Amino acid sequence: MRANPALPIEISGGDVTRLAANPLIRTALNAAITAHKAGELDTAEARYRKILKGAPQEFDALTLLGTLLCQRKAFHKGLEYLRMALRLRPQSLNLLLNTGLCLQELERNNEALEVFEKGLSLSTNAAVFLRGKATALHKLQRFAEALECFKSIEGNGANTAADDINHGLILYELGKFDESLVRLTRASGADPANPALLYNTGRCLLKLGELERATSAFDSALEISPNDSKTLMARAETARAMNDSTSALLSIERVLALESENSLAQGFNATLLLDLGRQTEAAEIFRGLAKRKQQIGEALFGLSQCKTYSVGDADGDLILNGLAIPQLDAENLSLAQFAASKVYDDCGMYDEAFLAAAEARRLKPALQQNDYNLEAIGQAFNRPFLQSLPFAGNTSRQPVFVVGMPRSGTSLVEQIIASHPDAYGVGELEDLLRIGKGLGAMDNDPASITRKMSSWNDEALEQAAANYLRALLRNSSRATRVVDKMPHNFMLIGLISILFPRAKIVHVRRNAADTCLSIYLNNLKGTHGYANDL
Repeated sequence: MRANPALPIEISGGDVTRLAANPLIRTALNAAITAHKAGELDTAEARYRKILKGAPQEFDALTLLGTLLCQRKAFHKGLEYLRMALRLRPQSLNLLLNTGLCLQELERNNEALEVFEKGLSLSTNAAVFLRGKATALHKLQRFAEALECFKSIEGNGANTAADDINHGLILYELGKFDESLVRLTRASGADPANPALLYNTGRCLLKLGELERATSAFDSALEISPNDSKTLMARAETARAMNDSTSALLSIERVLALESENSLAQGFNATLLLDLGRQTEAAEIFRGLAKRKQQIGEALFGLSQCKTYSVGDADGDLILNGLAIPQLDAENLSLAQFAASKVYDDCGMYDEAFLAAAEARRLKPALQQNDYNLEAIGQAFNRPFLQSLPFAGNTSRQPVFVVGMPRSGTSLVEQIIASHPDAYGVGELEDLLRIGKGLGAMDNDPASITRKMSSWNDEALEQAAANYLRALLRNSSRATRVVDKMPHNFMLIGLISILFPRAKIVHVRRNAADTCLSIYLNNLKGTHGYANDL
């Protein structure tokens, strides 16, 4: 997510009030400051330099010339003058603030953090230094500490709409998407046409599985900034999550028309082509990225998915040679090992495939693990409860739920059903899981589930069914049967029977050892933390 822009560098204020005692210098400074405030930067810069030529230790001229150079994006030169001024007055609050902001622009965030902390130790009005400190901590990925800064700002009654935005971004980074959305929504009331705010709101909604609302936010942002590549990329990611890779590809093609060398967009383009069964085109892009060592982990892994390999295949050799690329970080090396495992497995080299997968698992960043109490769910959704509900359920026959363990064959079963002309496969939808969590049907305590069930009424259940059907039929409203192959819907069979009593449920079972091995060898995404533990 993009961070909110840095605080504006102040032209004057704070302690830049005691102008030079020499009346000639004071007059020259006043003239320079007047030009500076009027935006006549060439004139102001020339006047500051003229003053410093005659009085090289003139504090205000040093401070304001450094500030002006920062405004002109000449941050390295600006920092030199700000540092010279700090040596004269190390406790100048305005100067400390501008020095910290300049260091942030130079990505020298540890130094900026020290400067802001010094300002906090001296200032009675700490909000501006807390904001600077929070931004530095954010860039240093010290999110929990940054969050405390924003809590302090709010506690002091100094909160602004910009603070809500940045507070929301920190909450996003901490995975607190619901809280983040509250902050961003509050900020949008003050600035509803802010494209960066709309972008960040959309990203948050995407994480929460609110795909239609996320799409709306991205579309609104693109109406204001139609060529913003990050928003186009996020729009494409959302379309893919809605199983609309064709629409996603259109967004990525717009990015590539603007930035033909954008390797992230190139990689995503290839992934979408792979989704659409255009393996040859996808392989060409992944191959090119791999040879240029751009997005190297994704490129090698993507290339491994484009075909079945045999010994001596040039692409297979390219993938295996990728393991020897020096200085690959753990995440890219993990993807390269997964790619190598696929090549080895295709070639019948099973020991090598297993060792490569084990190394990929060792290197893979820890995945989030959602733990659910299946016994609690089973106890709550008992026969007496199901028979006692007055809700008759939605009468639609369209939903078909294919459930089971990941890698058990759910994709194959979906393809078999969807091969019928009256059927359509939508892939793995997150919507029913989100609806189930919202209703409390997946709580860890049977008493908690039962308590929340007691508040269910026809209106709430009708709305839940309607919300799911709307998501299911986004791209498939004309099909007689629509397949949702989210494997983990097995936890919600009780809820499915309530919402859609006429729906079909297909439970796929596979040999447990085969399922385990397939999970271990494949790079599962999402909440599959168990996959790293054989």
